[in-house]
Amino acid sequence: MNKITDSHPLHLLNEFLRIMENTEKSDHPLVNYDEDIDELWLVLDRDPGNFSAEQFDKVYQKCEEEGIHIGFTNAKIEFWLLLHLPEIEDYDKKELLENKNVNKNKRYI
Repeated sequence: MNKITDSHPLHLLNEFLRIMENTEKSDHPLVNYDEDIDELWLVLDRDPGNFSAEQFDKVYQKCEEEGIHIGFTNAKIEFWLLLHLPEIEDYDKKELLENKNVNKNKRYI
């Protein structure tokens, strides 16, 4: 079983639900949420190996129970987002395409 970290989908879902419980406070940014016209979406970055099928099922089931839509990014969403930056020309094209590890936990992009 994968370790549940701050960026793990189960943790993010629980934090999302905790925040929604506190929306009644007048200074909360979601105080104007209207369930008749607004939709809640939890969008998760789904990279290979970041959580198990059982954990996926648990997140999906809990989202269904809470009335939250769930979406997953495609692999390499970071690259797709990067392509929309005006400064894309500042990056080395060869390094972008290779996207090698710059250290044990991070790639070039």
